[in-house]
Amino acid sequence: MNESEKKQRAKCNAYGSEFVPSLGDLKVGLATQTLSVSPIYGVRSALVGDTTGWYLWAGPFSDDPEFFKPVHAEHIITILPILDQYLGLAPGYKFIIDTNGYEDVWFEQIIT
Repeated sequence: MNESEKKQRAKCNAYGSEFVPSLGDLKVGLATQTLSVSPIYGVRSALVGDTTGWYLWAGPFSDDPEFFKPVHAEHIITILPILDQYLGLAPGYKFIIDTNGYEDVWFEQIIT
């Protein structure tokens, strides 16, 4: 088990989540243009096709269809390392964090 997986499993244990890995070749929806602001939000929906189900952004949300860009999960660690520890949380989990140590993590049942 590598360091990334250890951090992810620890976060899952802290919040009672099953560990559902975001494999490196799967995609995350990332609003790359927002990453210079805070706070940072994450929402994990169901895994579909070649996606992890994760949508990640910072600051205000936008309904613009171009808001999220597909990024391979393996690149999240280098783009914004603070996010790595959350990527093992199961579908239905959401979080808000900032670079000053604020963290709010919760679960909402996915309605299909």
